[in-house]
Amino acid sequence: MRRQWHRCNKVGCDGTSVSTDFKGGIIRNMELILNRSLQWFVCQLHANELSLRHLFAHVDKTSTGPRSLTGEIRKSLAGCEKLSVVSSTPIENMLCEVTNKKDLSTDQLYLMEICEVINC
Repeated sequence: MRRQWHRCNKVGCDGTSVSTDFKGGIIRNMELILNRSLQWFVCQLHANELSLRHLFAHVDKTSTGPRSLTGEIRKSLAGCEKLSVVSSTPIENMLCEVTNKKDLSTDQLYLMEICEVINC
């Protein structure tokens, strides 16, 4: 098993500090054990989530819970599903073939759907 670790040259993870902290994150600790740098592939969904959470807290000031909005942002979103879609230029790309979407995580499925929308 140890030999396999020494062949490792890249690592993927979520963007939480327990994984990515430059002093005590798991990736940094792996680099110290291996005595070399690794290529980091970090999911940015958490970065988006944290930024939006701070924006919502700044604009709405208060919250009744992690899954509810009660302030100005909530009011401005009322009926948003009825708004027209803005025109855009498709970005051509080759999407990989997924044989069974049930094998995908929720995040992977969501990313695939985003790519499909951008492509059409």
